[in-house]
Amino acid sequence: MMVGMVRVENLKFEESFPEHVQQKGQLKPSEGLCRFLQLQQQILQREMMLKMGSMQRWQELPYLKSLTLTIDSESDTRLGAEATEKKNLMLHALALEHIAGQPAAFITHNQRSMHMASGVQVELTGAKGLDMLEKLIYLILPNQMSFEGIPSAQPVKPPPKKVPKGKPQPEEAPTKLFAVDLRVDNILLFPDLEKNFELFEPVRSMQVRISVDQAPSAEVASLYIAGFGLPLLGR
Repeated sequence: MMVGMVRVENLKFEESFPEHVQQKGQLKPSEGLCRFLQLQQQILQREMMLKMGSMQRWQELPYLKSLTLTIDSESDTRLGAEATEKKNLMLHALALEHIAGQPAAFITHNQRSMHMASGVQVELTGAKGLDMLEKLIYLILPNQMSFEGIPSAQPVKPPPKKVPKGKPQPEEAPTKLFAVDLRVDNILLFPDLEKNFELFEPVRSMQVRISVDQAPSAEVASLYIAGFGLPLLGR
């Protein structure tokens, strides 16, 4: 198979992997069927170590922290409501579970009632996140007429740390977490849903967030994502 301009079909895993890689769910020997996992470990991260002198250890290399799929009740459904009863989002939750392979969760923040939700969401990490990224790149985005490329990655600020009353808030360290947000206009492009079109016909669009951790800058995070074959806008 050709990924970008690189053949990965003959790649083999090393016998041992950096400890932090296994702890964060990036790479495990049993996950050898994930092509993008092999591409990340065997090619992208090695190239970064060779071309960027500031990165000399595996612990300093960018990696896909998560890929989050979100269906917002106001902008991605026919409901057009900022919040709705959870039962109205059951079909959308089922659609996300179908394409992601794990149950979706209701978004209930800032809601007064436990029966209300503003959307559904699923967060994929490790090999599952990279598998979904591969589906997006090769199956979904090429068939989306409005897609021209991804915007530059943006920094993600961590939530403020809790400090004892009366003590000053500590200075924030420079963030190494960046994200790229994009939209899938027609979720029915996924083969998992297309073959059950009559059931999932009311489901429309979804939001995708690609989060990259351990990136020293937004440019490096953007280039890391582009290394999988996603074009960058403005380049």
